[in-house]
Amino acid sequence: MSMKKTFEIILLSVILLAAFVIRTHSLGDESLWYDEGLSIQFAHLNLPQLINELSLKETHPPFYYLLLHYWINLFGDSEFSARLLSAIFGALTVLMVYHVGRLLFDKKTGILSAIMVSVSGFFVYFSQEVRMYSLLPFLALASMYFFLKLLDKKNIAYAAGYAVSTILLLYTHYTGFFIVLAQNIYFITLFSLAKKRQWPDLVKWSCLQILLVILYAPWIGAIIKLARLVAVSAASDTNPVPITPPPFSVWLILNFFTKACGTSLLSYLFILLSINAFITKRKGASIDKPKFDALYLSSLWLLCPFAVAAISPKTTSLIYQVKYFSANVIAVYLLAAYGLSRIRLKYVMAPALAVIIILSLGNVMEIYRKVNKEPWRIAVEYVDKNARAGDLVIFNPPYYITAVFDYYSKRNDLIREGFPPSIAGITYVNERNIKELMPIVGDHERVWFIQAHIHDPLGLIVRTLKESYDMVSEKEYYMVSYYRPADYYIAIKIYLFEKKE
Repeated sequence: MSMKKTFEIILLSVILLAAFVIRTHSLGDESLWYDEGLSIQFAHLNLPQLINELSLKETHPPFYYLLLHYWINLFGDSEFSARLLSAIFGALTVLMVYHVGRLLFDKKTGILSAIMVSVSGFFVYFSQEVRMYSLLPFLALASMYFFLKLLDKKNIAYAAGYAVSTILLLYTHYTGFFIVLAQNIYFITLFSLAKKRQWPDLVKWSCLQILLVILYAPWIGAIIKLARLVAVSAASDTNPVPITPPPFSVWLILNFFTKACGTSLLSYLFILLSINAFITKRKGASIDKPKFDALYLSSLWLLCPFAVAAISPKTTSLIYQVKYFSANVIAVYLLAAYGLSRIRLKYVMAPALAVIIILSLGNVMEIYRKVNKEPWRIAVEYVDKNARAGDLVIFNPPYYITAVFDYYSKRNDLIREGFPPSIAGITYVNERNIKELMPIVGDHERVWFIQAHIHDPLGLIVRTLKESYDMVSEKEYYMVSYYRPADYYIAIKIYLFEKKE
């Protein structure tokens, strides 16, 4: 083995080790928040129950939950153990982005993209969460890796690798379809512009896509149920303060880049580097391997969600939730890494990389330092310590009871009630359903009210309880999410009411 190859392996190993350490540092320090608690709740079900519950209630496909099911059976469901699965996939994503960057562009781009993803606040954040958003980019990269291998050399092993990685991607998150869409647009473009069209290649590719449809067919029924559920929920939405999705605009795109990169400054730097990638593009193909136009494929990879949002404005609220598109965010880092590798001025590339690393690690330190998740652990400890046997605890929205409160609470002598009652997915409190509150309260001497993800924006529950009860205590628990401005906001409110004399 040459010295150059040995150095490359050592460097990549150091990057991977650093990525894993960054992702496991303080992994179990914060409480689980609702989505994480829901993941663990699903994962504790037996397999038939899990598939049934996911097909009826959850908005995501089942693959991540199946992995988590077996994971927590082996390693437990503590905060650290449950999140470790995501941390591992987060580190593996760094390895895969190196291989895809090297295959798509060159070795230098592979190394640079691995470094940038390893210290990225965006990817670190989701590598420390019991959700599928670190598995998603890993599978997207695996799918792209085998896709590029197939373009380079028709091989049954590559076709099998592509089929397996892509179907698992689609069973992980619905936004995986954007990756498949980008691949198909690219393949059709490549085929259409070829001087000599290889019709057998088109037939083989079409068969591969048909195979994906067949493999995904068992979940199509769940998608139809989900569509009906969303339609019913939209029709029955009782939010007295409706939320209007942001319009498709330049601001929405910049917001996407800012969240994906971690800070506004980093997003501007990444955009400039991406522009440099196109400005300095080699004549002909964008890389030495003429079968690929790497910049075109990377652009499709990144821009497909925006194209759909531009056509269908109702989807802009999804674009605002950048975590759903963590598979597409990878393309941002690949383009920026290639643009960085193409800087022609001497002594500029290394300082630019240093700036990216410093700013990214600063962002990671903020994630470590601040409360980024709803602090249910200490909130539930407060209730457990101060509640009396037989106290009524009301939750709004209702779904926090089993997902997080029961995970942390050691009390079995408290009466738990969700409000409004879970009927047709209604979680918002309005002038009509608030009339159902006092019959639920009954003649309890003490009533706790716990609120998170405010679904009572008019404060009707507190106002109604104050008519018959004195509010004797109020606690507020703050957090600052990686996806919000750097201001603390109230994550959980806990009120205690005692009956008036």
